[in-house]
Amino acid sequence: MTLRIPCYPALFCLCLLLNIAPALAPEALAAAEDRVRQITDQMMALAGGRDWAEHKGALERIRADRQEASRLTPPVLAQAKLFQQALEHAKNLRYWAKQAEAKAALLRALYASAQEQGRAACAAGEKAGVTAAQIKLQKALDEAAPLQQELNSATFRTKQAHNWLRGQWPQLKALADQGQRAYELSQRATKIDNKFFATHGSAYYYFQAQREKMDKLFVKLHQVLQETARRVGAGQRLVFDIYNSARQGIPLPANLDPVQLDFARQSVAILAPVFTRLQKERLLFQADKHLLPADAPKEHQRLREVDERQKKLFKLLGTWQKCRDAPQLYAQVAQAHGAARQARDAAQAAAQKAQACYARAEAKQKALLAQRCPEHAFAQWDPAQGRATCACNAAKGWVWNSDHSDCVPLSVCRRLWEGYQRFQNEGNREQSASTLASLRRHKCPNQAQLAGQRAVPRLVGLSAQQAAQALGRAGLKYKISSAGPAPRPQQAGQVAGQNPAPGAAAQQGHIVGLSVYDQPRPSQAQAAPAERCDRLGRIFNQAVEKHDLNTAGQVANEAQGCAWQAKAQTWVRCARLAQAYNRALETKDRRAAVQAANQAQGCDWQTKAQGFLRCQDLVQDYDAAFAMAQQSKDLSGLKNILTQAKGCGWYAQGRSKALCLRAGLIFDRNIAAKQTQEAGKALAYARQNNCYWRQAGERIYAQATRPAPAPRQQPAPPPQPARRLTPQQECQRMNDIALNACRRGGATLDSLNAAFNPMAGRWKQLGCRMSPALDQCVDAVVERDIGGMFRGWSLGR
Repeated sequence: MTLRIPCYPALFCLCLLLNIAPALAPEALAAAEDRVRQITDQMMALAGGRDWAEHKGALERIRADRQEASRLTPPVLAQAKLFQQALEHAKNLRYWAKQAEAKAALLRALYASAQEQGRAACAAGEKAGVTAAQIKLQKALDEAAPLQQELNSATFRTKQAHNWLRGQWPQLKALADQGQRAYELSQRATKIDNKFFATHGSAYYYFQAQREKMDKLFVKLHQVLQETARRVGAGQRLVFDIYNSARQGIPLPANLDPVQLDFARQSVAILAPVFTRLQKERLLFQADKHLLPADAPKEHQRLREVDERQKKLFKLLGTWQKCRDAPQLYAQVAQAHGAARQARDAAQAAAQKAQACYARAEAKQKALLAQRCPEHAFAQWDPAQGRATCACNAAKGWVWNSDHSDCVPLSVCRRLWEGYQRFQNEGNREQSASTLASLRRHKCPNQAQLAGQRAVPRLVGLSAQQAAQALGRAGLKYKISSAGPAPRPQQAGQVAGQNPAPGAAAQQGHIVGLSVYDQPRPSQAQAAPAERCDRLGRIFNQAVEKHDLNTAGQVANEAQGCAWQAKAQTWVRCARLAQAYNRALETKDRRAAVQAANQAQGCDWQTKAQGFLRCQDLVQDYDAAFAMAQQSKDLSGLKNILTQAKGCGWYAQGRSKALCLRAGLIFDRNIAAKQTQEAGKALAYARQNNCYWRQAGERIYAQATRPAPAPRQQPAPPPQPARRLTPQQECQRMNDIALNACRRGGATLDSLNAAFNPMAGRWKQLGCRMSPALDQCVDAVVERDIGGMFRGWSLGR
């Protein structure tokens, strides 16, 4: 008996026995190639995208900066002892400079006082006044002698510290510049790290995530190649041949059939440029041994060591900042010492001049004592002739006789001349001759001289105006000359001396010389406070420019009596509080930050700082309210917080996020109600504003709008008892129940959910849809509960 097998089944069995797969249709092969090309396009986009390039470049810059900082830091830290020595010498220089400047200021005041006494001695004229001024002058010089020694000692100590700093300054400057460069590089690397990798946790997690994305793409690629190779009748070996040919250019095997060869060639053509490009991106395939998570023990130890080095480096740079202005102080000390030396030389010259004035006063006194004057006459000093002369006491009625050999009574001579004139008029020659003989015997001056005879009044101690009035009443003229600066301010403008002396006889119209005191010169003691305030002001401004608050605070406290002290102290207080505030923000110590901001009364940054802290509080409240709103679907809390947050930097972002949440709630409600058109509007808003739920919404919307699959042919169900209501009638009944609950007064989303949940399963089973009346009522409730807080915003349903 012969077994006959049909042709086609036999051919199929033969193919199975020989493992020959049926030929793959060209359309299927093209679809597989398209899938491979899509996956490789995603790989190329991942490796050549802007985000990957920016993060890879940021990592390279961070490594370069930190490597350079690590190279520059150790030599600086090794010289920490040198910086400490420099700080000690700088402290010594500041201390002795301060002492030297204080001593120099006192010395200038004492030497200025000595100069004033020297001028007063020469202006006194009398030996007693000169002697009193000399005593005061010598007392000032004696007080200045020990101060001068202390000044010399302080200047010497200052010079010692300055010489040491000047010798080490080049090395210190080079190390400080190197340390500053290392610190700047480290700060720049930290800033770049925070900018690009802070949101990912660290650089490790960013690159690990990218590697995982690339691994998933390779898995998908391998699956597509493997599936296609199986469908063209090849195995795993063909996939590896494609990989080797794309990576290394190895020719494909020669025993491939046309379909397999075409598929392999197309795959190699697609993968070759991709593999060539990806070979340059090592970080996409293998983890860098130097790129570890921060919590890894090795990386944690390294970060701790780097942090310790940065702290030490920052401390050394702070030490250097305290030393930078030290050399400049020596120049100020040298200037103050030179000014004190000039004042000392001027005081010594004044002392010598006072000694010469004393010698002249003594010679004048001796000349006056040696002058032999007749009775009723006194000796006086004539500055014009530079010698002592005699003058009759005109104040008591005595005048010089005709040959200036003796003093005669002015009244007697006048009566004799009056009698002589009367006798002449009467023609009594005998009496007139007798009277004329008496006039000649007494040597009386002639009548013209007697008529113009005047007595010089006492003018010393009067003001120049009063002296001029007195001389005018006496019929005398005056000439004013300077007697030098007044010894005391109240003597300015007073007559210091006169010539002729008081009581001397003078003819009418005779010129009396008056020496008047000028205004006193401003003493060094008076000028010292202004000079001190100017000097302290310059030091304070330099400290402010260098942000040296310690020096600025010390100078502000020392500026007693200066007009700018209160303003400077306020500035220092505000600057220190600002430092405390910034430090508290860096360490996330909110309590200290609030305390610093509250204490900053009168500071220009207080309002801004308090506003920033308030915005920080509100953003924390916002995050909590946002999470609660997602669960409760109640946005009233967000509305209150956003109303208070106007003006905060995060307000626009927070408002946009709240709008996205509202759009998400509207989307969920419409998806649940199968209102895909309204849900599409909310999704369009999410696409336009890049809302956080956009990707999930896209998937949900795609599923909701996907056409339902054709129902499978199933056997007819067994007969069931007839239901009382048809599906349409039951849907209408559930619509009526929900509509009554919605129209009830005070209806909310919670009350609607309570009414609808018991029949939600049956509603979904029957595929019921909301009636237009129910849809409109539900929209009104939603707008009232959710949309009210957003009324007027730019989001439509």
